[in-house]
Amino acid sequence: MKSFALLLAAFALVATACSSNATVLATVDGTDITDDDIALLRTSYQGDAITFNDQFRTDLSNLIIQEAVRSKLRSELNVVISEAEIDERLANLSEAEAGAIEDFRTRSAVGDVGNPDMDTGYERAFATSFLIRESAVEALAAREIEQIYTDAPSAVTQVCVRHVLVATEPEIEEVLDRLESGEDFSAVADEVSLDTASPGGVLPCPAFAASFVDPFAAAAMTAPIGELTGPVQSDFGFHAMIVDDRTTPTFDEVADDIEGTVFPPAVDGLWSAWLAAALEGVVVELDPRVGTWSEDAFAIVPPQE
Repeated sequence: MKSFALLLAAFALVATACSSNATVLATVDGTDITDDDIALLRTSYQGDAITFNDQFRTDLSNLIIQEAVRSKLRSELNVVISEAEIDERLANLSEAEAGAIEDFRTRSAVGDVGNPDMDTGYERAFATSFLIRESAVEALAAREIEQIYTDAPSAVTQVCVRHVLVATEPEIEEVLDRLESGEDFSAVADEVSLDTASPGGVLPCPAFAASFVDPFAAAAMTAPIGELTGPVQSDFGFHAMIVDDRTTPTFDEVADDIEGTVFPPAVDGLWSAWLAAALEGVVVELDPRVGTWSEDAFAIVPPQE
């Protein structure tokens, strides 16, 4: 598995028209990346000759990755990000998105000197990356949603669950005896449960069943509604549980609102898997002054001195 540390903004940069005297620094599956493209990123790349240092190689690697991913987005997912969409996103960044840009400005991936020379090209790169990931995830989820719905029902089912967690099997048997004899569930949970963050044993409601650790998640999917269930053993210990509600939307409801009806990590996993595959088999040619391209690391290796 390749390291994707370079993907900070790599799959986002917008290609620009090259001037007639632009120098080709790299070619990715037949598409040129020039010094005009990289000059958009930093003020230090503008005017004087560029120094082929580690920072430059990181930035150029980002451009290479972005071109590879954007090509696959177009060809495999039919995702094309328009300039107008990028302009609108850049003008309406969320607080988290603006924070990511500022974090990059002050904390460099190459050393800890920050990026005080970061130019508007990087800001636009980030805005584009947000759009690319968002659009790709939507397209991937739409393509794979039937499989998710069929093979991973816990990713679309939401539950309301109460539980009591103890460390040992004898302890949970005692808890079950107390509850079966009519003691109040909330009182027992508050007295003995190791999950002190859930008063009365009440877990966040509703929650995707997939958000719980197995086999607790499996039990949340199958336990009769409103009935005491246990013991259920997980990595945390032994549980007594009651599922108060369980709701699974129809396939059409999920297909119409993927973001609102699917456990987010299930969709994120589609993106990660697709991204890894998208970077396989990319043909990269480099100006030898810059170095050589490592298919294993998906990064530039400096020339031997």
